[in-house]
Amino acid sequence: MFLIVLEYAILASTFTIAKQALTYAPPFFLIAVRLLSAGTILTLFSFAMRSVDIKKVARDWHLFLQVALFHAYFAFIPEFWALQRISSIKTSIIYALTPFVAALLSFLFYKEVLSPKKWLGLIVGFVGLLPLVALQAAEHEITAFLFFSFEELVLLFAVCSASYAWFVIKKLMQKGNSLVFINGSAMLLGGVASAATALACEGYAWQQVAHWQPFVLSLTLLIILSHIISYNLYSYLLTRYSITFMTFCGFLCPLFSTLFGTMFLGEMVHWHHLAALGGVVVGLALFTHDGNFHA
Repeated sequence: MFLIVLEYAILASTFTIAKQALTYAPPFFLIAVRLLSAGTILTLFSFAMRSVDIKKVARDWHLFLQVALFHAYFAFIPEFWALQRISSIKTSIIYALTPFVAALLSFLFYKEVLSPKKWLGLIVGFVGLLPLVALQAAEHEITAFLFFSFEELVLLFAVCSASYAWFVIKKLMQKGNSLVFINGSAMLLGGVASAATALACEGYAWQQVAHWQPFVLSLTLLIILSHIISYNLYSYLLTRYSITFMTFCGFLCPLFSTLFGTMFLGEMVHWHHLAALGGVVVGLALFTHDGNFHA
């Protein structure tokens, strides 16, 4: 469980860093440079360690292509486009839907049926996040909270894309492919597609970078924490735990984001934060009560 907590603590930190990085460069250009850099590093490392089996890659090329599309391109491009236009309230709600998406996909692909107690745990964990939403909603009009816009549906698509990709990644790992190469090749191909998108939508985006030094620093931190540590740690954890359980633990992410906001941004802690933490802990306890959460 320690590694799961560490995984979501690292993941939460990347949202803060990414938000800062977006103040220096256009989003698609940022994604392209981020994916190309991380993909090149991981792919070269895989070949250097001789962990790439060309025959397996050729056999499973269609799965590698799916990972590149759904794990990288369709997960990052819609997400960053949408996040420029929607509130943090809806963002929290939409990301909290990830465990439900994973549960549905688990049923469709693996006929995995959740017990009533697991469903109760999912619901309690989701409801546990509502106090955080209520805290932010007090500062916005109720009409902005009740309805979904096109941008929010785009973000939901990105969440569904990323959830689906993990099933393909797990299948490739079960076929004996290196998880580092899976992530590296996906980021590299996704980065090429993102670069084409950036060129088409943002033109000569590198000329729009406000400050190169903090941009490079933020980008380096993102690559190390997100693409090198977080993605590969998550892939490793999938060999020990089910996708449904791992995505459920994603409820920890907004709680860590709150903690980091308090530590680094000077934000105040309210009772809403403590109530959300209690709800997530109770939901996690219910979900894992029967112990059947391993891969």
